[in-house]
Amino acid sequence: MICETCSTNGLATKNEPAGISGAGDRERLQGIWLAVLANRSGEEADYLTGQRLAFLNDRFVIRGEKGDVIFRGTYRLNADADPPQIDFVHRRDALQGTTWKGVYQLNGNGLRICDNAPDPNGDRPNDLQSRPGSGSVSILFRRL
Repeated sequence: MICETCSTNGLATKNEPAGISGAGDRERLQGIWLAVLANRSGEEADYLTGQRLAFLNDRFVIRGEKGDVIFRGTYRLNADADPPQIDFVHRRDALQGTTWKGVYQLNGNGLRICDNAPDPNGDRPNDLQSRPGSGSVSILFRRL
């Protein structure tokens, strides 16, 4: 696992604009990330590796290996939570109005996200592990 520890650098501070929890992390997330390892409910999920997650300002886009757009929307961070939280709010496509609730760990060129994408009505994961029967997906990304 690349992201064993999470730096406190870039987490929300008192100096950030009001209402923007995680502004430092938001800046560090900007760019394109490649899924290099994935688990769903404790099982390997190779079909997710190779996907690219792009962050631009407050928007996200997930593209397949061939560049096709799979999901898009906006995202919110709460870097003050333990572990830090991320919400993917779908604004288009079949999932419009759906929110994936997750947690994340950002460490240099590594990003791990564990969320409830397989079951958006489920609870937010409380750690970065996708356990059997959890209904969560955990993906390790590398910055491109």
